[in-house]
Amino acid sequence: MPNQHVLAISDPALGLDDEIRGAWYLHPSHDLMADMANMVKEQIAELGLTNESVLFYGSSLGGFGALGMASLVPGSSAIAEIPQIDVSLWPSPGSIKAMETRILKTSFAEHRLKHPEMVDVRDRFKKSNLVPPFVVISNETDMSIDVQRKFMDDVYGFQLPKRGQQQLLLTEQISGHYALSREDALSLINRWSVNADLDVLSSVVFGRSA
Repeated sequence: MPNQHVLAISDPALGLDDEIRGAWYLHPSHDLMADMANMVKEQIAELGLTNESVLFYGSSLGGFGALGMASLVPGSSAIAEIPQIDVSLWPSPGSIKAMETRILKTSFAEHRLKHPEMVDVRDRFKKSNLVPPFVVISNETDMSIDVQRKFMDDVYGFQLPKRGQQQLLLTEQISGHYALSREDALSLINRWSVNADLDVLSSVVFGRSA
């Protein structure tokens, strides 16, 4: 990616337990996603960029993070492939139990009472008081498609400040819980970089809007 500044961010919650392979930026009390957003803001200032020049891109767990981060850096955008929307609904009982016992030290139900923004993207938007410009890319057979559709309905109904476009694009090129190829992902990023407008992506996502 010779024409972009790239900052790759690992999930800092992984450092809380060596046995966890994915932790969705969770922490018993501290907002790790807010910390990451502040780090990005520092880089924006150091490079002399604007928030509007920032695109958060991620798939699955990373898509969850991309959506949340964009709401914490006003003016930025997000492309989220096959994202989880509500971590507690991830259809993997073993992963849910591991996060509860090894990371949260409590149940998701209890954690949500204190920190709903860590669990659900919709609550992140509410706490940030912003719905950022974003595109969710998914397919009809992704295990979270029903949650993603409900998310879009909820977002459209939010009485929150909204910036830009919010779209769900369904591709027929990928099925199941799989991300786009590197070539296709880079094509989307480059198309956004040239136009700085997520709306142009609907014509290049090999499928249809939903």
